[in-house]
Amino acid sequence: MLTTILSLALLIFPVDAPLDVDDPLASDISTWIENLGAEDWSLREEAARKLLDAGPDAIDALRSALQDPDPEVRARVKEMLSLLAPPILIVDVVRVGNLSDSSQLSARQEVVATAVRFTRSDLIQTSVTSTSEERRIQVEVRGSEAPYSVEILFPGVNSTIVSGPPARGLDPGIPWVILSEERITMEQAQGKTSTRGELASWVAVLHHNPEPALEKLDPALRVAQAIRHHLPRSDDPHLWLLAGVWPQLGPIPDAPEGATARVRDARLVSLLGHQDASAVQELTSMVARHLDGIESISTDRIDVLIPALLEANIDRSIELLSRHCGDLSPWRQHLSWHSLERNLGDPEFASAHGKTVLQAIMAPEALPVLRWTNSRLASLWSTLQRHVPTEQWMEVLQGRVKDALGQDMNQSTGRIPLILGTMAFLSNRSELLPPEWQTQVAELIGTRHSEIALGVLASQQQEHGVSEEIWAIVCGEMGKGLASTDTTTSFRVRKSVARLIDCTFLSPGMRRILLEVLVDTIEEVASQRSSADQLLTKSLGAATTKPIRTRDPTYWNGRAKLWKKKLEDLPDDQLYPAIEAGEWVRLTLADYRIDPEGTTEPLRLQRLVLQIGHRFLAIGDNGEDESILIVSTHGNTYRLSGSILVVENRPVLARLRPRWRRWIHRISSARLGPESAQARSLVTYQTLALMEPLDANQAQQGQGLETDPGWDDIEALLLDGLNSAEQTTRRSTIDIVTTLKLVSAREPLIKLWKDDPTPSIARALLVLGDTRGRYMLFESIKQLERRATRDAQQAMEQLLLHGDRETMELVLSWLERLPTKRTRILENQLPIAMRSIESWISKQQDPAEIPMERLIGALVQRCDTQQLRGTSIPLLRRLTGQDMGWWNTFSITDTKERLQAQEEIAERWSAWWQRTRERSQDPVKLNPPRDR
Repeated sequence: MLTTILSLALLIFPVDAPLDVDDPLASDISTWIENLGAEDWSLREEAARKLLDAGPDAIDALRSALQDPDPEVRARVKEMLSLLAPPILIVDVVRVGNLSDSSQLSARQEVVATAVRFTRSDLIQTSVTSTSEERRIQVEVRGSEAPYSVEILFPGVNSTIVSGPPARGLDPGIPWVILSEERITMEQAQGKTSTRGELASWVAVLHHNPEPALEKLDPALRVAQAIRHHLPRSDDPHLWLLAGVWPQLGPIPDAPEGATARVRDARLVSLLGHQDASAVQELTSMVARHLDGIESISTDRIDVLIPALLEANIDRSIELLSRHCGDLSPWRQHLSWHSLERNLGDPEFASAHGKTVLQAIMAPEALPVLRWTNSRLASLWSTLQRHVPTEQWMEVLQGRVKDALGQDMNQSTGRIPLILGTMAFLSNRSELLPPEWQTQVAELIGTRHSEIALGVLASQQQEHGVSEEIWAIVCGEMGKGLASTDTTTSFRVRKSVARLIDCTFLSPGMRRILLEVLVDTIEEVASQRSSADQLLTKSLGAATTKPIRTRDPTYWNGRAKLWKKKLEDLPDDQLYPAIEAGEWVRLTLADYRIDPEGTTEPLRLQRLVLQIGHRFLAIGDNGEDESILIVSTHGNTYRLSGSILVVENRPVLARLRPRWRRWIHRISSARLGPESAQARSLVTYQTLALMEPLDANQAQQGQGLETDPGWDDIEALLLDGLNSAEQTTRRSTIDIVTTLKLVSAREPLIKLWKDDPTPSIARALLVLGDTRGRYMLFESIKQLERRATRDAQQAMEQLLLHGDRETMELVLSWLERLPTKRTRILENQLPIAMRSIESWISKQQDPAEIPMERLIGALVQRCDTQQLRGTSIPLLRRLTGQDMGWWNTFSITDTKERLQAQEEIAERWSAWWQRTRERSQDPVKLNPPRDR
């Protein structure tokens, strides 16, 4: 209330209002200050109003009154000083991070910082740019005196998600470790999960009216000075841990006298990062005394120690993990899994401790506590599958499967897929799962884990066979799952039913039970009637009925009766649909990981002989269905696994493995779950498919998977495709070698170019480093002014990525067009062009190659366009290092107000550019992030 009254007073009585010259001002100010503590409320309010009316002349007297014995006077004086002479507050925010794959004990190589300046309580958004990303931060300061309430939050890639710790009271000069985090790249492919990441710690220091010399320093240097000054007497374990990985802070000092055990532990961990032998010896002794029952360590201390002890491979650290795995906090779990995975790369470590690690993770006290959705745990799990012998896996799982697959326990959503995936992994290596395990897997068929559970049983069926009792449980659980009110569960169970319907290994009796489940679904489950009816039609043929538009319950009851009758009349040998004998083919599948930065990594090569229309059953190592089915469509085309269209002897590159994915996300000490760190992944997983016809004799000799194909064979097939007499095959192959960047295709492409130059050949040669077709690509780009084609767009992207100067100038001329000269067709191409320019700049080592002044001028000009503003302003910020408050606009919830604020930001950029050009002709400095 007081703040509101004083603020209104400032509005009504401006600071520069004239004073009454008849009164001695100094005496009056003294009287007004005394009246701030008067008994009469109106007298206090009048005194406050007159002091504010006095403006700057009252500041010195008000500061002297800060020590007044009357608390009412002191409170009002502080409020008025915050309005008349607000302090200058600077909050330095520093990110201390890794440049390469994370290690919690190794020195951090990258330190980036920003300084946020306040003259009043406010909320400001800005960003900190590291090598890998531009990270938005939101800083808010409240209060009129120390300790100030400071809140630092981190908006995600989705502006509605904000994470960070609670606000904290900060005294000037005292460092605050905000949080620690890891930016993780997780990839799931071929039944494996792999991760790599960058660890970082964020630290902040508040400065109150800093001296000019201090204010001129770099923010990171100011923070480092503050930490060095404060650390010897700090009781913050997080600050001690940071000191161990920030080399600029120098040697680790002694702990303060009377330091807590947590501070002493943190200091020892910091010394581990400095390769201190005495710290290793002391920690080894500490662990031994605890495990031997001599001197116990509290669980909160163990939580901090275990990840570092595991990374340093301190003696008996695995035993400590086994005893306290269930005591770890989510963030320390994350660090522990990473440390273990690093060590498992050593065969000796894996042989000695792999089984013990598994037992610790699968311990009854750990199962309900661990964060099973953690990506580092999934990656560790995949590493354990590769390094721990299958017989040890069977031993560890024995007696633990029932609890591990329990749905009523915490974290079952993440745990069950990992356990089921391991069972599929073991099944694919010919391990026989005990009947009780199979029963527990079958009971999951009616849940959201239905597809993986069915994959485990299908793999067991292939290798060893599964009893009728188990399949009877499966059919019953499918009925329950289809009737589930949970849409995710019913959807996944429905997909499992469709998979099982297509399999031919069920006995006639079991297949009849499965079909009866679908008939019951039509009768009882309204939401699944249509799907069940379609599956029955696919399996048994159409059931004759009169056409009807309105499908009410009466209609569906009639359909159910028809299907019942048909099932009763159908003999067992006709329960499977008759499949005509199709032609035999050899199918080659080559999986690639394609990185837009120029790396193409071959992942897996398969070649199999199968018959058109007959399913080749295959289960991945994570339980996912990888079966292959080729069906004939129209003419000479076929559909592969329901997704890719293929033609005989014509290669095609497409996405066959939709569940293979790459996800960049963040996990921090201030947030339980992960959050996305990138809007979308540019890395793709694609499969090269080639189908070749075979005669019956060839097919009988090589039916099933072939074991002899090599990647050289794939390369030879593609080179042959470049010489194909069929134009469509040749063009398809050219596109594939362009995407895969196949170097050996350069000479055949040059020969094709000489015979018949085309834009697709020119683009392929450009990707492979040959510019002879550049002129043709550039001519095709000009067509974008009139008509947008995919060939022209691809040509523009490739030329810009190669830094073609003429293309760059053409695009800049498009950006510089006046509003009256712009066309919708061309405007739609500019975001693509700007992204390509940004990618090229991020890789450019020589700034002189970049037309910086013209580029910045064009981007500033395009700030007037709402469609391009979201691309041009962030790019301007990264190119110039200037921040006009763009990120602040995202805290405005009203759309109209936000757009208006962004227009004001655009005007600021225009004014800044005008001043810059008038002030100096020096080139603008360039410091772009390198991995955007």
